[in-house]
Amino acid sequence: MAGLSVGGGSSKRALNHEIPLVPYIDFLLCLISFLLVTAVWSAQSRLEATAKAPGKAGVVKEEKPTIFHVDARSRSRVILSWRKGDTVISQIDVEKRTRDRQGQISFVDLDQRVSEQWKQFGSHRASGDGEQDLAVLHTPGDMSFGEMAALIDAIRDPKREDEQTAFRVSLAVE
Repeated sequence: MAGLSVGGGSSKRALNHEIPLVPYIDFLLCLISFLLVTAVWSAQSRLEATAKAPGKAGVVKEEKPTIFHVDARSRSRVILSWRKGDTVISQIDVEKRTRDRQGQISFVDLDQRVSEQWKQFGSHRASGDGEQDLAVLHTPGDMSFGEMAALIDAIRDPKREDEQTAFRVSLAVE
């Protein structure tokens, strides 16, 4: 404990007191760490917004992006579908056939079918376009890592003119 000496005096009360500095320092360190953590959380919870008003009066509708869904939850087939919001634009079924080459699993004809679908419905095909189309892979919870990696490889197979992959893949395990 730290002491505080005030010096002389002749009163009946003691003028020397001990201040508990260690618990006070502990409290301040906890307070500082709490404030730092909440500052990070509040920075991540920001909502990006703009103050740009539309040229004409009225509400500007944000067009929903077209998303490519690959549903591999079935044991016998893979469903390839393009969706804009809840609307299904195109849907095809591909038989789920795998081949094992030197310990690596690959899907027969899936990469070719994905390429055909992207060439027909993909929206970011230009070489100067910095965006990629979004592909959502739906898999069952018990799918092996090798199968999942082979599906992602088949989805990322189509290339644009600048040799960049056509899709960024998001995983939805159910």
